Amino acid sequence: MNVENKVEKSCVLLIDLWNMINDNNEIQNYYDIIYHNINSFLKYNEINLKLDVYNVNSNKKRIQPNFLNYYKTIPVGNYLCDVHQYSDITAEYILNNYEKIYIMGLSLDECCMGNPLGYKRLKEKAFIVKNCVIQYIPSSDTRIKINAMEKLEKYINYFLTNGHKKHHPRENERLSPVIYEKINFIETWNNIV
Repeated sequence: MNVENKVEKSCVLLIDLWNMINDNNEIQNYYDIIYHNINSFLKYNEINLKLDVYNVNSNKKRIQPNFLNYYKTIPVGNYLCDVHQYSDITAEYILNNYEKIYIMGLSLDECCMGNPLGYKRLKEKAFIVKNCVIQYIPSSDTRIKINAMEKLEKYINYFLTNGHKKHHPRENERLSPVIYEKINFIETWNNIV
């Protein structure tokens, strides 16, 4: 009897990876480090892992980082709306075809969670890659101007441990409940297997 070994496939979802600019140098440096990490992963993946990488871009008018042009990514089609899906790839397709799903992009507590291909819909198989997600901070947010990175790191750690602290802006009756639980994550893309 010939038994086939099932190959465990994994994929990466780059969610709304846009060029972010902040007038606070400390925060801009943080953004640049995350972009560098994602670029490093994509370079490594292309040669070694060869995982499928989906470009989950809900706003085609937003400028994406130039480095994305150097790598093969799979488009998901046109964004329909929060309660629906993308025109070409659905959450069901991702869940049915991959055993592990790694999420990178921005913003950690918004699109990486509530996007039609975000963590909330894929959480039984999904992992946030902590050093490859940006927690967006608006330039106008004066609360975080002093000790920006200390406050940002504290918030990110709290969020990953406890989930949403408040009602998610994208929630409504037609979507599943807000995540008030520990979020599956890995610290760095080097832990992707």
